[in-house]
Amino acid sequence: MKKITFLAAATAMMLCGGAQAQHVWKYVATGDATSYAVRDDGSLWTCGWNEQGQMGVPSVSERTAEWSLVGSDKDWKLAVGGKAYAFLMKEDGTLWAVGTAESGVQGTNTSMSNRTPAQIGTDSDWAYVAAVRFWGYTGFAIKTDGTLWGWGSNNSYQLCNGTTTGSTVPVQIGTDNDWKMITSGDSHVLAIKTDGTLWGWGNNVNGGLGIANTNGVNYDTPVQIGTDNDWAFVQAISNRTYAVKTDGTLWATGSNSNNILGFNQPEEELESNVYEFRQVTAVTEPVISVSGCEETVSVATGTNGVIEHVYMWGWNSDGALGDNNGRLWQGSSANIPLETTPVSPLLPEGVTFSVVSSGQSYSLALASDGTLYGWGRNKGGQLGDGTEYDVLQLSYYKKPFEIECPQNEVGAVTGVRNDGMVKFDGTYIMAQEPISNVYVYGINGQTVMQRDVVEGTYGLDNLAKGVYLLQYENNGERFVQKIVRR
Repeated sequence: MKKITFLAAATAMMLCGGAQAQHVWKYVATGDATSYAVRDDGSLWTCGWNEQGQMGVPSVSERTAEWSLVGSDKDWKLAVGGKAYAFLMKEDGTLWAVGTAESGVQGTNTSMSNRTPAQIGTDSDWAYVAAVRFWGYTGFAIKTDGTLWGWGSNNSYQLCNGTTTGSTVPVQIGTDNDWKMITSGDSHVLAIKTDGTLWGWGNNVNGGLGIANTNGVNYDTPVQIGTDNDWAFVQAISNRTYAVKTDGTLWATGSNSNNILGFNQPEEELESNVYEFRQVTAVTEPVISVSGCEETVSVATGTNGVIEHVYMWGWNSDGALGDNNGRLWQGSSANIPLETTPVSPLLPEGVTFSVVSSGQSYSLALASDGTLYGWGRNKGGQLGDGTEYDVLQLSYYKKPFEIECPQNEVGAVTGVRNDGMVKFDGTYIMAQEPISNVYVYGINGQTVMQRDVVEGTYGLDNLAKGVYLLQYENNGERFVQKIVRR
């Protein structure tokens, strides 16, 4: 049996030989409400809000629930998202930016939003990059030589240059060359050195830096936090910080509204702010990473870098916690469940993960086999489920679901069918016999419609005008034909 590739079918409807493996995801990240994913072929895909061009796809005006391909390059490595902007890194060590240019956060010396990826400088020795989570406009990156660089807003001395003047291009922070990782909340910054020590600077509002008796004080140079040298991971979110030691224990400091830091003792749960790092004993398994937003936090646990369990707490707006108990946010938290102790999103049992990333009330979890799961808020289409634009405002998922990876080809087919058994009049599919496993693909291989069975007629009036590929099964055989939505 011959096979047909999507490209051939979509252009010339020609048969060709050779089956191709299905693409899977190899990296995912959440921004505020925009999602970024690198496919196994190195291509970059985005979905969600695009009001400032943060998707990197100019053809999307405001938002979309369709995964959209960013350019044609296939050498992307990773992405990190902030509030209407993102930083992107390629395999060659170059650094790129998309989205708003607020406060110079692009790092590209421009005051205009970048709606396609723009390179930050010309250097190709970047190793690590971080964006603010989520209400700030400063970028940070570490080079392969261990030097630390920053750009954008400097209103709380985030750039450590002795002033509050920002920069539209990367500037070196200090002269040390032993930095390992960095993170930033709204106005405070923390970083870990290669020797395992933890350092902080910026504004210590609500105790986010973990420096006792200095609430609200600005630090314009890095200050070591305590004397421990066994820190492995740190994540600042808003006005609080979570950090993990090499033994897997979780620690936290800063704003503790509704016990968002995750303590499990009554007296700790009631503290509005915590001013020094304190162990979070509610999670007893070894912690690998932490993510989240203002109202929720996700904690990934496991061994040897493999995520085996995910725990979450906070407000369950729009299903943010993934435990099937969330409720639609309608402008008030009056009816929204609040979890102050860990709950688990209903991910498939026995599946391990490589990445868990949480944005504003939604999360993505990438399984070790490249399968992607998502849950929570989808009002911008950030879960990439193909929800139609007109109903996005009410779209959310109370528990995880599998998110399809766009393909550049369709499955094996018996042949191209043009015998009139299935017709398309520009709006309606008309089938003389029942057809099953019906898919409509866009020109880039994305699934734009799927139905188990079509009998008689089925309207595609919600699709934009253009050329599509219709694939279906009939009497045990799979067929494909080009259709034109008019």
